[in-house]
Amino acid sequence: MKNLNFGTKLILILVASVIVSLGTMIFFTTKKQYENAEKQSKEYIKATVKSYAIEQKAIFDKTITEVESIVNRIETAIKTDEKLTKEGMIEFQKNILKNNDFLYTAWIGFEDDSYLFDRYDGSDKNPYYTPKGVFQPLVTKNGEKFEIEFLPEFDKDAIYIKKAIENKRVSIRV
Repeated sequence: MKNLNFGTKLILILVASVIVSLGTMIFFTTKKQYENAEKQSKEYIKATVKSYAIEQKAIFDKTITEVESIVNRIETAIKTDEKLTKEGMIEFQKNILKNNDFLYTAWIGFEDDSYLFDRYDGSDKNPYYTPKGVFQPLVTKNGEKFEIEFLPEFDKDAIYIKKAIENKRVSIRV
């Protein structure tokens, strides 16, 4: 550096100062942009999750309403000693599925269905009776068509029944 004149030294010091200043400015600007992008990303994720949660809660609430409508229909029939028709119950389940795109299956199970429905006499060949003749319709929406079959025999220890019996509450299986 002894051979460099004062002007060259000054230029080198100024260039070095500019490079250090520019590098520092780029570092802090990039860091701030990264922090802002991270903050915006987190806010976007929170908003998206919240929106999805609200949507799912609305679907769950509507599912509960539909289950309660089945319960109310059955309870009303029990209280008034009304004998329901099996075809009417199947249509009721189909209508629930028609009116709720988020549902694809509706079913109802009985340990003893005789207090609501006429006993199975073997003449009806519809597929919604268990082998023991209990009305256990499982209605599944398949596009615009419906498939009707029966549930297995009523089992108090079945996972989808046990909790409802223990808690004496309606059960919704998701």
